[in-house]
Amino acid sequence: MNEAEVLLPADVFGTMVAAGRGALPHESGGFLAGYRVDSTIVVTRAVVVPDERSSARVYVRRRGAAADLLTELRVNAPEVIGYVGEWHVHPDRITIG
Repeated sequence: MNEAEVLLPADVFGTMVAAGRGALPHESGGFLAGYRVDSTIVVTRAVVVPDERSSARVYVRRRGAAADLLTELRVNAPEVIGYVGEWHVHPDRITIG
């Protein structure tokens, strides 16, 4: 399998950090949306998928909620935009300040 370069813009990373900080002291996460050009994955958005049962050590990406959010995202997005991966944050890895 060929390795891919992943381009993660600062604003997308900021969305993940903000979600992590907002969920403290619990974990938070979701999925990444974007597109692929040759061996480069371009991430255009980090989508937060709430997990009401998350804790300081557990986050579960809820499949139904994630599917609904992806469907909603794709309504107004260019056809090339789709699911590219998962993300989640650990509260003990978030630095406040």
